[in-house]
Amino acid sequence: MRASFFIDSIDWLLPKKSEKRRISFELRMVAAITFIAMTTAFITGLILVIFLKHHSGYVTLIFGLSMFLLLLAIKLELNANIAMIILELLTGTHFLGCRAFEQRVDWPLIIWLSIFPLLRLLYGGFRHALYGFLFTGILGFGFYLIELFPLLSGEVVESTISLLRSVSFLPAVFCITAIFYYLRREALFRAEEATLARTMFLANMSHELRTPMNGVLGITELLLLEPGIKPYREQLELVHRSGKQMVSLINDILDYSKLESVKLDLELLPTNIFLLIQDIISLLTPIAKSKQLELKSEISPKLDCFSLTDPIRCKQILTNVIINAIKFTETGKVSVLGAVQNNFMIIRIIDTGIGMSEEILERIFVPFQQADVSFTRRYGGSGLGLAISQRLANLLGGKITAKSSLGEGSVFEVLLPFQEITREIKQEKTLTGELPKIPLKVLLVEDNHVNQVVALGMLKKCGCLVKPKSNGEEAVATFLEEQFDLILMDCHMPVMDGFQATKEIRKLEVGNKRTKIIALTASAMEDDVKACLLSGMDSVIAKPLTFDSLVPVLKSIKIS
Repeated sequence: MRASFFIDSIDWLLPKKSEKRRISFELRMVAAITFIAMTTAFITGLILVIFLKHHSGYVTLIFGLSMFLLLLAIKLELNANIAMIILELLTGTHFLGCRAFEQRVDWPLIIWLSIFPLLRLLYGGFRHALYGFLFTGILGFGFYLIELFPLLSGEVVESTISLLRSVSFLPAVFCITAIFYYLRREALFRAEEATLARTMFLANMSHELRTPMNGVLGITELLLLEPGIKPYREQLELVHRSGKQMVSLINDILDYSKLESVKLDLELLPTNIFLLIQDIISLLTPIAKSKQLELKSEISPKLDCFSLTDPIRCKQILTNVIINAIKFTETGKVSVLGAVQNNFMIIRIIDTGIGMSEEILERIFVPFQQADVSFTRRYGGSGLGLAISQRLANLLGGKITAKSSLGEGSVFEVLLPFQEITREIKQEKTLTGELPKIPLKVLLVEDNHVNQVVALGMLKKCGCLVKPKSNGEEAVATFLEEQFDLILMDCHMPVMDGFQATKEIRKLEVGNKRTKIIALTASAMEDDVKACLLSGMDSVIAKPLTFDSLVPVLKSIKIS
């Protein structure tokens, strides 16, 4: 018999004012146990009274009636914890009452005492189970007192009565355990549903936010390249920085969503930690200087070698922690110290900032929380940076710890695995100087007018010949008429989306040269990227589109 049958049979006893999904696990558990206790008591009591003529059956029937009244109290919204205590007290009184009518201890009745630790364990965990053992001990002492000072003339306990109590114990325990298992699975299923819904919401939110941000950042970058904007450059740079900060917040939320659903994959590569830290320092020095802070580093030469780690996530961790130190430091300096110890690299970030109290220090790695509500207004941020960094460090096999005193600055220590490996050092090339002129013939497929203007402007700045289209159907028709070096394809469009358009183009290419198709999309979740690649696209550029993301793609195309 399925446990859901018992749950469904007691649903009518739960409070009607609350929706079923909002009724707590504890209340449903107590109601189910009470229902089973009532059913067992009435069946056992009737058999004892009618067939075995034993007076303890009346005690059992009274207990069954008390369970019925307790169920009615639960229906009237009795608190789950109070209901559990009443259930235990009534059950214990029932056992003592049964013992008072007997000449000797009925051992199956003693076995029934084990129900209290079991109920407490299922209801509230190990600590609550200890309370159950304590209550069982008190009842055992009560049995001993009745043995010393009998109040009633005890009746003979026949073997049939003992057998009946033993038999009633097993199905009751089985049903209670089955109900607990059912409720636990139901709770896990609802939690998974909630996580999925949150992930879908974040994916949609990311798409909706990235689309307008693509317009803001793209048009701003185009304007900054125009001559004669000197009087407005400062304001435009402010808009550009604010836009990039917005994109950073979006990325934080998406990263946290991936970490929460365990969808974030690590890519372990040979990485020079010394160069990685120096790169971070170079990038963040202008930010520190703008606050008149000194950003200094002292990295051990032992780190100037290759170690196997995820360079992107490692850089993300250290950047988050260092930026956090700069953000909360008004005067003085931020120091980054690196060393190797026991196959771990230890990166200490020491600041002379505002510091934190012990109470605040306990929650800095909690998602969506900052040291104080006023800090969000004063310093900005999503409250996710340190939470994400801690989880990433854990994924890499390390951790982040923090020490601080209010008004005396903070010390963050990033501990990550470090094992030197041999590899030739290759100097990475960086994009510098003016925009390159790459005379590619590009088919731009984008339905959003603002996004189309941005991409069109950037491509022309890079010397490309561009033909814009507004949906996949137009793109396929244009591809039949002309040959292109590159197709930039939006994914979500009317008439025909980018996925279907890509499949159609790939069919038309049979026996011909393969044209590189790059997805240009605001949907940056992992599943969206996989969908792009499965449709036949070569890679993905996540919006907002910038010259930094566009130029490397253009450079990789061989001009036909």
